[in-house]
Amino acid sequence: PQLLAALRDENALTLHSALLAHCLLQGREVSVDDLEGAGVLSAVHAALAEAAEGAAGQEAPQLDFAMLDAALGVAEEAFAQQQEAAAEEGSKHRKQCGGGPSSCHHVLLVELGELAHALELLAHLCLALAHAMHAPLLDRCATCCQLLASLAAPASASGAIPGLSSQGVSVLIEALAVVAQWHHFAGSSPSDTAMGPSVPRGLQRRVLAVIGWAVAGEASAEVRAVASAGVEQLLQDRAFGDDPEALADARQLMSMTMPSMT
Repeated sequence: PQLLAALRDENALTLHSALLAHCLLQGREVSVDDLEGAGVLSAVHAALAEAAEGAAGQEAPQLDFAMLDAALGVAEEAFAQQQEAAAEEGSKHRKQCGGGPSSCHHVLLVELGELAHALELLAHLCLALAHAMHAPLLDRCATCCQLLASLAAPASASGAIPGLSSQGVSVLIEALAVVAQWHHFAGSSPSDTAMGPSVPRGLQRRVLAVIGWAVAGEASAEVRAVASAGVEQLLQDRAFGDDPEALADARQLMSMTMPSMT
């Protein structure tokens, strides 16, 4: 398509090209594989990496929220479509893979290109957005993490996709701790309406699900130790308030870490 050719000619991701790519992908006018072939997904990865690097170590990160929102929008839609394809038992992807779920997921991850390896930088962006108290973007970033982790789980068991490092787990736990403190900064966020400090429903559970994926299976003792100590501290600090579902998820995650801790 002519629009896809125009995207291919872009040297780097711009707000316009990201919005256009998201629109085309969401409308199913192009596929995930098309965007990867045009270099768009690599450009999205580069934009996310640049944002994460620029925000590293800052409690008041300077982020281009509009650009980050557009890049995360493309990533979220790409992850969601690949997850949808993986879930459809009779889909074309399942028939082409010819193997078990892990081989099918591996093919779908290959179509994502560099974005398939974006989980670590997305975790760091979660922390940056928590410090920025940008609830909608943090929720979108956490959703991207959860979608990618779910898609990568079968493939990671075979070593095709690396899991989160102990640092990646640590920054997600820190992000949860920062979110738990939002109520202390009421009125300090960039916007009282769009970016207020209220915690989006399900946000904490999404982050806990990603940490749970990281400690499952062949996770290192260090990853399990960081997750166990971090979640235990969050529980002691009542970071999940009175949310019974988040509390249950946190306790289940603690139980997942215990066998390798003994």
